[in-house]
Amino acid sequence: MTRAAILWHHHQPDYRDPATGRPMMPWTRLHALRGYRDVGVALLESGVPMTVNLVPSLLDQLDWYAGGGGDSHLDLTRRPAADLNEHERAEILRTFIAGHPAMFGAWPGARRIKERRERGEPFGVNDLRDLQVWSTLAWVGWSGARDERVIQELRKKGAGFTEADKDVMLAACERLVRSVMPLYRDLAQMGVAEISASPYYHPILPLLIDTENARRCLPDLPGGHPPGQAP
Repeated sequence: MTRAAILWHHHQPDYRDPATGRPMMPWTRLHALRGYRDVGVALLESGVPMTVNLVPSLLDQLDWYAGGGGDSHLDLTRRPAADLNEHERAEILRTFIAGHPAMFGAWPGARRIKERRERGEPFGVNDLRDLQVWSTLAWVGWSGARDERVIQELRKKGAGFTEADKDVMLAACERLVRSVMPLYRDLAQMGVAEISASPYYHPILPLLIDTENARRCLPDLPGGHPPGQAP
């Protein structure tokens, strides 16, 4: 009989400002809306036993968001589009289209706003609000879209979002992020997932096993260091 052990590795570096304890980047929150929750829900619904490795720096930041904490990206998203100053508008246009191109390409509204930004077209208040919404809405994975109906409704709407739309979307996303840690706790208690932990910060386990694994994502990665493999 063939036996297979499947290990999911969830990692995020520590994005928190040492002086304030507040994340300076949104990646923990955004990935929680997508892969971290989707994997947990898939395990719950399939019942197939697997191992999930959780990096403690990720868990601490998830705990921050579960307690109502935010980050700079979330601050700019919450700001009414009509109240944005010149610096804030520039920052949104510079940073809010982030993530794999397929995420923005999957939805016509997101694709249009991304293409307009790439062409350098001028953005008015309504355009900026649409970008504020899509910068989070595009990240929500299949489980969140299924469990929070407003996600599907806003994706279908596509453009012309209101401040009320944005507030409802952010509230739904907050619920989704808060659900991630209890979900994995339940999986462990049910015996569906065995939880392991890495050293505190950001070791990427596939690279500890074989540094050449990096080329699976970055085939053109420059050399310069001898490859390393775990014994």
